[in-house]
Amino acid sequence: MTPEQRAQVHAAAAERQITKERRNIITSNPDDQPVFGDFDHSYDERTRMRKMIDIGILGKKGAHPASKEGVEGLKFLLETGKHALERGGVCALKVNSKKMLKHFYGTPGVREFGNEMGFKLEKVLSDGTPVREFSGDLEQLKLCIHLLDDALHLEERRVDDYLGERRKREDSEDARVIAKRRFMDDRKAVRQRIVREQTRRVVRDGKIVSSEVDLEGKMKEMSI
Repeated sequence: MTPEQRAQVHAAAAERQITKERRNIITSNPDDQPVFGDFDHSYDERTRMRKMIDIGILGKKGAHPASKEGVEGLKFLLETGKHALERGGVCALKVNSKKMLKHFYGTPGVREFGNEMGFKLEKVLSDGTPVREFSGDLEQLKLCIHLLDDALHLEERRVDDYLGERRKREDSEDARVIAKRRFMDDRKAVRQRIVREQTRRVVRDGKIVSSEVDLEGKMKEMSI
């Protein structure tokens, strides 16, 4: 078998293995499957929307952490999207509500991603209430919900990891402080015991000394 034929055989075997693994993933638990595959036709579109979430809403850039208002805006979009999906897309958001003003219009990136979700039709109801109505595609809405949910879980896990590391550092620092305090207490106890023993020896030899003065002086000498 020539090297070219051997390479073709290896490539075919690798392709069969990848296909088998993907099939196992899809058939293992259909309820847990994402609404898209890893390399389907909308891969570029999902990448673009992930950037809208990570950079546009959460404000993450390089090592810069997510902003608190970005996380709150993300939760608002996720809650709104799930509500619209449960109602089959029949959903209208009051433009002048506190949550809309704070999150949808007040947080950078939220309105732009809300448009991607399908909340881009502005209209006025018969009673004069301005609303932003869902007018998009439900499949697109499902995809947006999945991306928002995934981003929120990743951010929550990152925060948990950060808090866990900080607690470890604090515990370690506390342990060092306690160890140092014990060490100093032990040194002080040893100095006091040595001075007491020396004072008793002086008195035993029949010399007249003041044990308090002697103790204080020797403590000062040993602490130098």
